[in-house]
Amino acid sequence: MAPAIEVRCSSSQKGEVALRRALSPRDGYLARLDLAVLYTDTDRLLEAEQIYREGIVLQPDHRERLEGLADFLSDTGRDAEADEWYERARVLPTREERRRRRRNQN
Repeated sequence: MAPAIEVRCSSSQKGEVALRRALSPRDGYLARLDLAVLYTDTDRLLEAEQIYREGIVLQPDHRERLEGLADFLSDTGRDAEADEWYERARVLPTREERRRRRRNQN
């Protein structure tokens, strides 16, 4: 797992650049989440949704990614669509369950 990246910038534009650089296909979950939140907070909702959906394409079995999109959809008043994503996420293992499974396999 990639180390956490702390971004301290004087503007949201600098933060956006730093977060985009931190994105990687497998390890960029937190950077991707932070970027989506930044876009949401600056009313760039289409871009925020795109970031959430790109994360799901990269890891469709990542429960937290699906829940992130569901939270976003719920927060933007798209409750029916959010419920569908919550339901899809519900059947996937949590982060802790995935860790336990990996420990038991070793």
